[in-house]
Amino acid sequence: FLLVPDESENMELNRSFCTESSSMFPNINLIISHGVRDRDEIICKKIEADLCLPVHCGYIKNESVSSVTYIPDFQEEYLPEFFSFEEIRQRERLNRFLLKHTKYLLATSETIKNDVKKFYSDARCEIKVQPFAPVLNLEYAVTDNIDLKKYNLPEKYFIICNQFWQHKNHITAFRAMLKMIREGNEDVYMVCTGHKDDYRLKSFNRRLREWLDENELMDKIIFTGYIPKLDQIEMMKNSIALVQPTLFEGDPGGCAVYDAVSMGIRVILSDIDVNLELDGTEDCYFFRKKDSDDLYRKMMEISSAPKFKYSEEKAMQKRIVNLKKQADFWGKIVNLD
Repeated sequence: FLLVPDESENMELNRSFCTESSSMFPNINLIISHGVRDRDEIICKKIEADLCLPVHCGYIKNESVSSVTYIPDFQEEYLPEFFSFEEIRQRERLNRFLLKHTKYLLATSETIKNDVKKFYSDARCEIKVQPFAPVLNLEYAVTDNIDLKKYNLPEKYFIICNQFWQHKNHITAFRAMLKMIREGNEDVYMVCTGHKDDYRLKSFNRRLREWLDENELMDKIIFTGYIPKLDQIEMMKNSIALVQPTLFEGDPGGCAVYDAVSMGIRVILSDIDVNLELDGTEDCYFFRKKDSDDLYRKMMEISSAPKFKYSEEKAMQKRIVNLKKQADFWGKIVNLD
């Protein structure tokens, strides 16, 4: 069995999967590739791999090697204005290639499954939808030894853990914060982690900052930039709630929401279709996308409730339940053939 990382940024997730899988499936040998794409097929043949996953770049063409394809999202279909013409063509070509040559497709949401049927109706692959069952990373269980003093954080703050890409829609959260301040909530702040630039529109971050300056809100928004993951996790645990104003995701809420739910942290997120797959999930609150007034109301409601206090015991209990769900799912995946 060979696990192939689709991109370097997913290496941490793949290593976590390998660690968990050793206990879930003791009779399966797991090997993690380092993403040398032109060699992975050779490696599969050499070790006589039974299954290769996730294949995201179309480099396993030998039909004797079973593979599970992964397509993260179809953002180019919904937000084409955020892509160049060539980027859209490249994504479409890759998707068609993957869907033509794979027997199975791993989808991280029902939304992805529906989009395959909508945009690639001739696809004949069998789609396997992974359940939303966040498994707490054991490194995140205890982080109270992390020193956050260097960030000079206030006592009360909401947090957004997104890159500053246009579709992440920070402006709606900033407008909600502006209303909170104008309504007299001077002691509440917003912390934003993540890279500050959108490579697709270099002026985007500058325009956000100009808006903050014009509305005299800059001193209420704390930009940390890209920070160590454990620092971010400890910040989330000490926040009022995680805010996710995104306009598009491939899986419910994205990575930050996955982490937050695994730890029992409150989440306020936009009501786009993929996020609504979390409807009924404990401590998840929805607001109408792009509606800063609705977000303001949810933020006020949660900030007036007793402050969240992270519980390692509860997080570990949830981890056991979700690990079982993931084990059931992946058990079916690794025994597909």
